[in-house]
Amino acid sequence: MHYDQNLTWKQHINELIIRCNRDLSLLKNIKGLKWGADQDTLLIIYRALVRSKLDYGCQLYATANITLLKELDKIQTQALKICTSSRKHTSKEEMQILTGESPLSLRREELTLRYAARLSIHQANHPTRMTINKCNIPFSRKLVPRPPSGKIVHILCKEMEIDKLQAEIITFPDKTPWKNKEVKINTTALNFGSKEINPHEMRSKIQQILEENYKDYTKIYTDGSKATSPYKTSAAVVIPDLKIKTGSRLPDLCSVYTTEFWAILEALKIIADNKIHKAIIISDSLSVLKSLETGQ
Repeated sequence: MHYDQNLTWKQHINELIIRCNRDLSLLKNIKGLKWGADQDTLLIIYRALVRSKLDYGCQLYATANITLLKELDKIQTQALKICTSSRKHTSKEEMQILTGESPLSLRREELTLRYAARLSIHQANHPTRMTINKCNIPFSRKLVPRPPSGKIVHILCKEMEIDKLQAEIITFPDKTPWKNKEVKINTTALNFGSKEINPHEMRSKIQQILEENYKDYTKIYTDGSKATSPYKTSAAVVIPDLKIKTGSRLPDLCSVYTTEFWAILEALKIIADNKIHKAIIISDSLSVLKSLETGQ
């Protein structure tokens, strides 16, 4: 943006008009006489090339003289005339209604309020926010013919009967599966020793945990295996309560880790398809359980 000594914005707007006129020539070439882009495509190009330049910094140069700002209105009128193939004497209001484009003066006011609203979520000592707050004082029209941008914010809020311009802070939950903190991993069975040492005792203790803590849950057992000769990998899911037994043949190059993960994935699909509200998946792969617990 071009700043002059008196902040008249004359140089900036003149440079802006030159750049926009180049884009208008491009619009004319794309449109053609008997061929070329249709109205919707031309409007997309106008908004991307021309309107974006007019919007940039409009919160500041909105304080320029009305005569200078009307020169920008001519740019919009020419662009809409090209996009709509309107006749020479078609009014700009008719073209704005036809294309859904608002006058640039209203758009500058809208973008100014939007910018001020975004600042409201920052801390009170934010430099621009502090400057806008300081502008809420009377200005002499003899000394300041056009109020500064900060004062325009307060004028617009008063006209719209807005006591305090405050943007609503909206937070969206993280839906990334590997960041889902609702997954609960129970590794109490690690305290019972190895299943190879005393399998009957291990089975009895695990059954006791299931009965005490997960009595109302649907028990889902998963397992993955990889044979060494010949190399074959598979995954299985068993749900005794629903009498479901499924198996999947996986590519031979898959690791045991992959097969165990695949079995759990298939179990989750069954839970979703059958709308099971309370379920527990029992797996003997500690590495997979640790990965689910840490998200790594």
